[in-house]
Formats: sequence, C-alpha cells, structure tokens
Amino acid sequence: MMEINGRDITVSRGDTLVISFNAAGVNLKDARATFTVKRTPESTRPEIVEQMTIEEGGRLSLKVPAETMRHVSPGTYVYDILVEDTDGRITLNFPARFEVIGVVHSA
Repeated sequence: MMEINGRDITVSRGDTLVISFNAAGVNLKDARATFTVKRTPESTRPEIVEQMTIEEGGRLSLKVPAETMRHVSPGTYVYDILVEDTDGRITLNFPARFEVIGVVHSA
C-alpha cells in the first residue's frame, strides 16, 4: 500500500514502490535524476538510492524493488530528488517525509 499526502509518502515495508513525479519546467535533457531516502537530511548513510527514469513531458518515474524495501525498517525518514546535468545540480524538493509502515504478512 502507498499513500501520498502533498509531498509526504507512506509505504508498506517490503512492497514494490512505483511512483512518478512531475518535473515540469526543469530541463531534463541529458540529465540524471536520483531519489534518495535517509533517516535525516544530515545522515551519511542512505537507506535507499535509486536512479529515476526520465520520461517525455517532464515526468520522473521511480521503481524501488520489493527486495530493497524489505531492508528498510519501519519508521520515519526523509527523501529528496536530485537532478544533475552538464550545467549542474538541482534539488527538486526540500526533504519531505517518507514513512515506512510494518506489515503483518512476511515482508
């Protein structure tokens, strides 16, 4: 299960996370986009780092495999999206909440 409230994301532990973001107005030509989840913005060790797919029309899609999500303990984290190209780096959002909820079935 997944729930989005504004920029905040809540997901079930062990589920495949599939989501897309609108990056309209950002030049994505020859760019690379990275989705990162950490305990806090200052944490040195990321819990999730996944490259995003850049689609036509300024959409960024993300698929985090169930195997990766299985290793993220229930709790509250933060995420952001970074776009990098030859001109530099742009953080698309300030750190937003990423909550992982434990499930009853085997994750």
